Amino acid sequence: MRDRLRAVLKGSGTVAAAVVVVFSSLQRPALADTLVASSEHVTVEASTTSARPGDQVTFTVTVTNDSGSGSTAFAGVFADTTLFDSPGTCTVITGPTPTSCQIGSSGRAAVVECAPGCVIPAGTALRARITTTVAAIAAPGVHTVTPSGGLHDFEPWTPATFPFTVLSEADIAVGLTAVPGPALSGTITYTQTATNNGPATTTAGTVITTLPAQATGVTGLPAHCGYTAATKKVACDLTALANGATTTNTFAAQLSPVALGTQSATATRTTSTPTDPAPGNDTATATCSATTSLLISC
Repeated sequence: MRDRLRAVLKGSGTVAAAVVVVFSSLQRPALADTLVASSEHVTVEASTTSARPGDQVTFTVTVTNDSGSGSTAFAGVFADTTLFDSPGTCTVITGPTPTSCQIGSSGRAAVVECAPGCVIPAGTALRARITTTVAAIAAPGVHTVTPSGGLHDFEPWTPATFPFTVLSEADIAVGLTAVPGPALSGTITYTQTATNNGPATTTAGTVITTLPAQATGVTGLPAHCGYTAATKKVACDLTALANGATTTNTFAAQLSPVALGTQSATATRTTSTPTDPAPGNDTATATCSATTSLLISC
């Protein structure tokens, strides 16, 4: 069996994620993580089946020897070579020390192997854990992960594969500045910005600027922005915004002839795709002061 599994690993172009092989009773232990696949003698648990690049992931594979004699075993979790970082960290929780317990240095395979010289005694099990991280180059979307191996020989798995999702995120940082309009115009000119701090490209989104309560209208709106007079809000659409890129929208708000005092406006990212992981930079405020509607400072 061991030679056949090695042949599969060499030709598969896959990366194994993590493994645990369990312990000292015929009754399999309670699973701490999510059970993602199992065969007759092996279970595979995952700390998560969705994560961002750079996030830590742990796979636990449990191989139970319920035969009448000591046994060797192979167990592995395999995915495409760009999904997980190599070599990972192996922790043997219980049972004999495996012959191999790692994600291969070539980035092609990771298994927990108990070969000649490593025997799982009858009525016990071997438990090991490999912790790795989602690779920075892992493509967003769903990847297929394949469990393999077994006690003595290859065993059928249920399911035969399971999905692992690399989450796509784009951190949008919002900015807002204000300057008085031309002298005696009674206007404030706002510049609203949205910067994509990545890592992914945005595909859609909206930034809404709420104008001062004493604003009466807006001029100079870009085509992808709209104004709602009842709520005094300017909504600007975000479309494809690459990592590191900034979009800028400039428009002017007209103040009421009787406007006085503090004039505050706030810009907020209300929606965006993919998910924004850092909401702390989603809002910006700009404040001006009106001595009269024609005398404004910012």
